[in-house]
Amino acid sequence: MSRLIVALVGVVALGVGLFVSLREPVEAGVVPGPVVLTTPATPRGPASRPGAVFVSPARPGLIITVKRNATAEPGVRLELFRAELDLTTNAQAWRAAGAERTDDAGRATFPAVAGHYLVLAVATDGTRGTKTLDVSRAATSTSVELELRAPVRVEGRVVDATTRRPLAEALVQATPPDALTPSVVNARADALGRFALELPGAEAWRIEARAAGHVSHAELVELPGAPLELALEQGVTVDALVVTEAQAPVSGVTLHLAPGDVTSGITDEAGHFTFTAPRGPVSLHASAGDGRQGLARVVSGPGVERITARVVLAAGTSLLGTVRAASGPVEGAEVRVLAEPDSLEIALLQTDAEGRFEAKGLPRGRYSLRAQQGPGRRASAVGLELPGEGPVELTLSNAGRLTGVVLDEERHPLADARVTLGWPSGMNEVDRTAVTGEDGRFEFDELLSAELVVQARLGNLASAQQGAYLAPGAALELTLTTSLQGRLVGLIEGREVDTVMIRGERDGEVAKVRDGHFEQLLAPGKYKLYVRDGESIVEQAVAEVRGGELTEVTITVPPEDGGGAAYRRLMHRELGSGLSFENAPGGVRVDFLMQGCPASAAGVRIGDLVVSIDGQPTRDALDAFSRVRKSADGTLELTLRREGKDFGVTVK
Repeated sequence: MSRLIVALVGVVALGVGLFVSLREPVEAGVVPGPVVLTTPATPRGPASRPGAVFVSPARPGLIITVKRNATAEPGVRLELFRAELDLTTNAQAWRAAGAERTDDAGRATFPAVAGHYLVLAVATDGTRGTKTLDVSRAATSTSVELELRAPVRVEGRVVDATTRRPLAEALVQATPPDALTPSVVNARADALGRFALELPGAEAWRIEARAAGHVSHAELVELPGAPLELALEQGVTVDALVVTEAQAPVSGVTLHLAPGDVTSGITDEAGHFTFTAPRGPVSLHASAGDGRQGLARVVSGPGVERITARVVLAAGTSLLGTVRAASGPVEGAEVRVLAEPDSLEIALLQTDAEGRFEAKGLPRGRYSLRAQQGPGRRASAVGLELPGEGPVELTLSNAGRLTGVVLDEERHPLADARVTLGWPSGMNEVDRTAVTGEDGRFEFDELLSAELVVQARLGNLASAQQGAYLAPGAALELTLTTSLQGRLVGLIEGREVDTVMIRGERDGEVAKVRDGHFEQLLAPGKYKLYVRDGESIVEQAVAEVRGGELTEVTITVPPEDGGGAAYRRLMHRELGSGLSFENAPGGVRVDFLMQGCPASAAGVRIGDLVVSIDGQPTRDALDAFSRVRKSADGTLELTLRREGKDFGVTVK
């Protein structure tokens, strides 16, 4: 089943548990000192045994060498995490993949399948280092070096966004730039809302603050930098009550929540559980030890400070299904059951040897299924109504493969170039990287069928961002030609701003503004420049950067007007943003829809069949994908079929 995604940026990091959680009490008026990661006294794992070899030609994996000032560092504690997709939120999260200590040669080894990894190193003196990397092929071993660096101190304070009062005891978490959990370093704010973190000397970190009664807030911070202020908006207190069909309270029931300041909780003796959530819809799923389950959804509006949700436990019904591929039934595929309309995960299952799965005790309602085997093989089914839905068959799409060559301006192969493979904004897929060989070639396998964005860099050489669509199971070949980067220098006039967002055709970066100026090295190409205006992001200028040349631009920033339309224009540059299609019996079906995107605002729903686009019938999911990519300056006319009836909507 082909699946094509173009989705709106929804930066949602899934909390899967903290790698380190340091929550020592902070005395009033005292800024927390450096946070030190503890190191177990006794190393564990095969790498700690003399002569242990964890990887070999017969058993490929990951070989990590830790150095300090170019000298091998023994006795360093290494924690390895692998990025995995959570199909509930389409977001990535780090999951623990092993822990080792370096040997006398400063080396540790791990078994590692293809994927995206985070390594955290902690030396015996507390010095740390982090590195993200890709194992692109499971058939060969991957060797990397990690350099220990002196820590960088980050200071700041946490305040209420409305009253500006300090939020004492707020939890502040630091995460590597990939914006995935777990946090590497944590600290508590003092009575004046102040905090301090000692971070490994990377270029940027994601700093997130959480406080009771408030919605968490995160910022990407470049190091070193000025003191940071994290302003948290007040949230809505949700009082959940779980009862039987006879309205008797039930204790000890597990509640799963989306969204909220926690992802799950347990009801007390009176059947209650309280949490904080952002304003808007909140979904709850209750699961009791005897198999009974329940669902509830509540919506809070402006000015509401507290709402009540009642979840009724019932016996429910079962949903059966099979996961298949072109070769037959698939064993060990992950199947997630999601309750609509908010895609709250109800169950996580694995298929048996015959590819079968069964979700038991599901409450009455509307569901979607998401199946996955490896990073590039997925399938989905939407609009399943229970009770009454028969067995479901999910057919996994074939994973794709991308190969290519990186050349210099004279068309010579470029060795040791770093090639980054990314995805359109909003897909929440983790970027993958590869390094070219002596012949300038690179390879990515196990790829999802989607639009890809590829770029090569080596020192001050860079290729333009090149987009391509990878069909299910296809093999794609690209040639990336590099040239000298150009330098973009800007002057800010009018109102002061802290940053300028610089966006290319499909991706971008942020430039810090200092004394009314900013400067950035960029690959050749056209860029749009944006600044924040209240809660909106407004396009201010367009610049064309040429290789090896200096480009100057002046941005005049008007007074803040607090408008919101400009933000929509930036985030929804194409009317098809936030839509995903799949081929299904009867036609092309909408299988994913981002809340608040243009199509959602026009009335499109998950499960709708797309009969025609701008008056022309749709042929398949790829055809629909290419034709909805229209500029936000125009309109998109869709004919949809829902429950056997055709109707039209205008997306604008």
